[in-house]
Amino acid sequence: MSGPSSKFSVSSSLILGVFAVAWAAIVSLACVPWFIRLLGIESYGLIGFYVTLQAAVGLLDLGLGATINREVARSAALDDLDRARRLLRSLEFVYTVVAITVFVAIAFAAPLIADKWLGPSTLDRADMNLAIGMMGLVAALRWPISLYLGTLIGLQRAQVSYRLTATMATVSNVGAVLVLLYVDRTIWAYFVWQSAAALLYVIWARWSAWRTLGGSHSARFDGGLLGGVLIRSAVMSGVAMSGLILTQLDKFMVSSSTALADFGRYSLAVVLASGLSVLIIPTFNIIYPRLSALFAAGEPAERIRFYRLGTRLFLSCLFPIALSAFFYARDLLLLWTGDASLAMAAAPIAGLLCLGAALNGMMHFPYALQLAAGRTKLPLLINCAMLAIMLPLALVLVKQYGALGGAISVLSLNAIYVVIGVTVTHVYLLPGLQKQWMFRDVAPALIVATVIVSAGDHLVTMTALGPVLRLAFATICSLAATAILLFVYRDARYVLREAWSAATARLRSVKREAIS
Repeated sequence: MSGPSSKFSVSSSLILGVFAVAWAAIVSLACVPWFIRLLGIESYGLIGFYVTLQAAVGLLDLGLGATINREVARSAALDDLDRARRLLRSLEFVYTVVAITVFVAIAFAAPLIADKWLGPSTLDRADMNLAIGMMGLVAALRWPISLYLGTLIGLQRAQVSYRLTATMATVSNVGAVLVLLYVDRTIWAYFVWQSAAALLYVIWARWSAWRTLGGSHSARFDGGLLGGVLIRSAVMSGVAMSGLILTQLDKFMVSSSTALADFGRYSLAVVLASGLSVLIIPTFNIIYPRLSALFAAGEPAERIRFYRLGTRLFLSCLFPIALSAFFYARDLLLLWTGDASLAMAAAPIAGLLCLGAALNGMMHFPYALQLAAGRTKLPLLINCAMLAIMLPLALVLVKQYGALGGAISVLSLNAIYVVIGVTVTHVYLLPGLQKQWMFRDVAPALIVATVIVSAGDHLVTMTALGPVLRLAFATICSLAATAILLFVYRDARYVLREAWSAATARLRSVKREAIS
């Protein structure tokens, strides 16, 4: 068997992806206080509802974004890019029709959403109707982007998608702040800018995908290929739809059961918790096509090694960060927004959502394994079971505790998801690995991170440090936990050495190109 350095060149792509997604997250987080300050918490609640609405529109994707990722990855492995080009051309037609339908439907439903769904608000109803109509336009323009990013990721060109994501996050967020500052300080102006940014994003993503595939000149619509893919992706469609419902159900319930200002605070907490996507998204975008290729190549030993080592590396970073966010949520929000009362109100919600996001992120490895193996019925069955639990749980908790109840339901659901998902996945796909994965790969990361971060929090509570110093100490504790875990996981050091070598080699190459 070849050593780790020969098999894990993918780690350098992961590190580049983390940096790119981190930039996008930092820009987005940095702009949120400006949006709240310039528009108010109620208008920010509308922005939070737009994010939820866009995710709901994603239900119409029917799993095609993930399907093209897998289909393109397999076509590339079989050296049949012509098939990938025909599939992309065929799916473009479907996505265009759906995008037009989405815009028309949301535009006509805007008054109903404003009057019947959203909670009490002091905002002008006409302004809300216009804003919701513009939400439909932005959602329609952004709708095909997942198709093109899925193509890039399936071709293992995730770096290209990261550049797109980071650049467009800057354009849409920083541009919106500038528009609000110097052009028009209204929610209407915000969504007009988002529409322009979405149009640029989809044009750029489409150009990148076709360029990577070798051009669109020879591509043609293939109804037979499209029909076959749709049939094969039927179960995946159920997986995507049920997964989106699970992740958005709490937001829909909170938005319909609380005042718009309360939903604005909940949306703020959601944004903070989504910062963990800096690690989660690039990790999944790397491991899914890699595991698909290993299944296609029939390498079970290498597949298991990649799965376990990837889990260790990922959780060594994820758990310390998530636990730090839980213990120091108020400090993060205070430093972020500069509003003490807002930080106090949103901190408990944000802390619980961060823990829930960490548990959900941990499950991305078993989920990628299920998809790569083609066992799409497993996540569908798991999601259906989770929905049966989540719906009554969220209803009761949101009704009883409001926005905080939504966060409790998210954490509870993901804890149950870990227990059920890990057991089912390993029983069917990796028999005998469940105990090793939980006790040797997951448990050390959880225990070490919990002990070090909670001990640091205990020490800090006995001092009178301000939020900046408290967060600095939390960062030190988080880095210490990660360093200890990487020392405990000896095989992880080989991967880090390779990633460092690849990164430094890339920097030297860039310098040589700049000089020449």
